[in-house]
Amino acid sequence: MKKLTHSAAARAVAFILCLLCGLTALLCAAALALLRKYNAEPFHIQHGLTVEGAVSQISLELLDKFSYALVWGTSTKYSPQHCGLAHILEDEDVLQIVKKTVNQEKHDKNYSQQCQAVYDKYKKKKKSAKSS
Repeated sequence: MKKLTHSAAARAVAFILCLLCGLTALLCAAALALLRKYNAEPFHIQHGLTVEGAVSQISLELLDKFSYALVWGTSTKYSPQHCGLAHILEDEDVLQIVKKTVNQEKHDKNYSQQCQAVYDKYKKKKKSAKSS
């Protein structure tokens, strides 16, 4: 199998993340830039790492919005298997992360705090743009 270079691997990971999250092409470019910024190397998941550890390596924000994971490989009884954060991954497992839907996010206990934080950030940005 042809070995992917760092940039090709990063593009592949960004493309897969964009497809899974249903992002548009513009957000795909932003995800690729984010990968370049925070990841010096492609993702290498250690043997014995849990789904929670793998998701936290990708993004803590994604960990907050985690719903479930689909795992293909030797660590599962069925392929794919619906798994939670505690599932232990093995070598060569394939992991698909599914985040919460908007309705699921609305039912979270700290949803109003998250909305308020986004609104405050928006108002601060608007105020700073107005004064400039």
